[in-house]
Amino acid sequence: MSDDLYINGKKIPMGPDEPLSNLSYDPDSTLTNEAIEEVRGVTTENRKVWVSADSSHDVSMAKSFGEVVTVVPGKVNVFGSDSLKKQVYEVLKDSKPDEYVILAGNMLASALVYEAMMNYHGVVNVLIFSFSQNKYEVRSIREVRLEELE
Repeated sequence: MSDDLYINGKKIPMGPDEPLSNLSYDPDSTLTNEAIEEVRGVTTENRKVWVSADSSHDVSMAKSFGEVVTVVPGKVNVFGSDSLKKQVYEVLKDSKPDEYVILAGNMLASALVYEAMMNYHGVVNVLIFSFSQNKYEVRSIREVRLEELE
């Protein structure tokens, strides 16, 4: 398994302080997320899955990752983007870097949830549903500074 992240062919070092659970997201890894978290003693009891907004998607299978919480429930007022941004940041202020996000529903709400998690933690663990595998897969996206790409 590689300890490095490559973006546009440039190597971005992944430090030793990175969450161990990210090993399971390596496509060449034989370790599963559940196996790694069992070794670490991690449980889903206190972890949340943040769903950006209400949608028609069935997110019930995400409960295996933690408590499912909708960040922006109900109708989203896209013309009140400042108040929407404040709402998203307020809801996510106690989120943790090892929690998950499902980007669903309104696109602006999804963008703001992504932005807030990245600003709070420098990483966003996105759950993407794989229809071929009939399960959620995790993609961890880390903050990259432009000067690191040079």
